[in-house]
Amino acid sequence: MIRGRAAGIAGALALVAACTGGGGGRPGPAPDAGASTTVIDRSGIVLAGVPGQTTSTIVERGTASITGTVRGPSGAVAGATVRIERLVAGREVRSDVASGADGTFALGEIPGGRYRVRAFLPPTLAQVVPEVRFLADGEAHRFDLVLEEQSGLVVRADVAPEPPLLGRDVNLVASVATRVVDGDGIVRSTPVTGLQVELTGLGRWVLRDDAAPSDTTTSTTSSSVPLESTTTTTSEPRAAPSAVARTDGAGQVHYELRCESPGAAGLSLRVPVTVRPTAGTTGPPRAGTQTIVLDIPACVDPATTTTTTTTPSTTRP
Repeated sequence: MIRGRAAGIAGALALVAACTGGGGGRPGPAPDAGASTTVIDRSGIVLAGVPGQTTSTIVERGTASITGTVRGPSGAVAGATVRIERLVAGREVRSDVASGADGTFALGEIPGGRYRVRAFLPPTLAQVVPEVRFLADGEAHRFDLVLEEQSGLVVRADVAPEPPLLGRDVNLVASVATRVVDGDGIVRSTPVTGLQVELTGLGRWVLRDDAAPSDTTTSTTSSSVPLESTTTTTSEPRAAPSAVARTDGAGQVHYELRCESPGAAGLSLRVPVTVRPTAGTTGPPRAGTQTIVLDIPACVDPATTTTTTTTPSTTRP
């Protein structure tokens, strides 16, 4: 009887040991009721773009080289920035070098490929059109760069209709702006507002005076005789159109003209400028004027203009 009870107790202990990990070890961790094996799909999430420009800091080595000179209106240009950009796979690998006292520059150990090269010297000089070439590896390549003056006033003009027609009304718009070269060699223009300018060269052109309404005064006087009255119309003198005008908020002036003689326009805009002492001279700046020729088409006579009409030919099958 005792042996049967002992065997039953031993079986019970073995069963408990098996359930608790056996061997008297610590019980295993209880299962987490909140655990999940589901994988979250984030492929549909769209991130907002980051403003800015992607640049590359990869240093590329090769066996090609670039040398050259930078010249301006007065000769060699010292201290100009020569921007050399290798164009590859939709990106630009940029290198900036400075021209020396004699205007020369050099860049070595570069790989072959397609390059864009330009020079500039803020705030006055810039190369507006860069040179683009394919450079072979293992060779020396030379660039002679020319800078142009990009500072001071610039005047642009447009007319309507274009070209102007003889005896017809013409609208002229001229814009005045100042130019400056920024730190990246880009020429920026800023409109000049409130500047008094004068249109000159009106030899074959006249200023229209029929755009403004007629200034007339009408008065009616009644007499003592019934059904009789006197009407008096007085025309006051109207100021003639002036070639002097002021630029508006967009730096523009507007003129209404009429072409009286065919040929080159010959129109210019006289603008006030500040004249500074030249190199080797002294003295304070003084006020002056500059006359800038307007680049507009010549006036044409529609009676002498030949119009060619092309009739499409028909071919029978």
